[in-house]
Amino acid sequence: MFRLPIFATAFRLFFFACSAHALFVITLWILKLRGLSVAETSVSPTYWHTYEMVFGFSRAAIFGFLFTAGQHWSGKFLLGGSSLVMLFSLWLAGRFAFFLPLPWSYAAFALDIICTGFALYRLRPLMNPEQKHNHNVFYLTVMFFLSQVMALTALHAYSNGELFLHSLRLALLIVVLFVAVIAGRILPFFASVVMQGEKPRILPALERLVWPAAILALLSYALLPAGKFFIYLAAVAFAASAALHGLRWYFWRPFSSFRIPILAILYAGYLWLVAGFAMQAFAVLGLMP
Repeated sequence: MFRLPIFATAFRLFFFACSAHALFVITLWILKLRGLSVAETSVSPTYWHTYEMVFGFSRAAIFGFLFTAGQHWSGKFLLGGSSLVMLFSLWLAGRFAFFLPLPWSYAAFALDIICTGFALYRLRPLMNPEQKHNHNVFYLTVMFFLSQVMALTALHAYSNGELFLHSLRLALLIVVLFVAVIAGRILPFFASVVMQGEKPRILPALERLVWPAAILALLSYALLPAGKFFIYLAAVAFAASAALHGLRWYFWRPFSSFRIPILAILYAGYLWLVAGFAMQAFAVLGLMP
């Protein structure tokens, strides 16, 4: 069974899982919004839906990409065959956690946490000392894992809905940072291949600032409940991230991509990332929702 093509690389199984999961969860969510009592959840349906969008759908997309591209980045085998089936099975088990009665619900949540932990274990080759450019991907996965643990601890150990949602927003920010890191690798490469005579410019000084600004934004956002200082620090960090990513976008020569729609849409997507950081700076200050 493990020799079937779908088990050869992570993106085949997990990208399919993304599509199927989104179809199921969005359909179920619409039914719940219409007041239909189907597939009752053990907690608020809002908590279930929020968790599934981040640790169900988004995590499957991240796994599908990282364990495919990561093998090229590291030059080592990361996941496939039986190890891919194991990771997928753990992920799938977690999707039932909100619907099961106790103690089966706790067991399913535990498997969902183990899923991210197992992914971390399989991503260890990215920490090769000679490939420091891969380290930030591993660190983001660590923070993603910690945010998941924090969210489930807040929900089940403390019944703290606000801390649960804050942890989910933190995890969503980590997903955005995954997008920023991955885009920084693939977008200039794609553009340099197809845009003849208009090569994207990658400024080393700018690139050295992007990651520290992202970490500052992430840590200050995580500590928002601790006091006003972190609110102002987060606003500065998000504004700096918006500026840095905006400059990054500009030097990648986005206007030359207009004649190539499949490339232009990547640039447009990255511009929304810039806008999102800018809006988040205003949001943490309470100047916009």
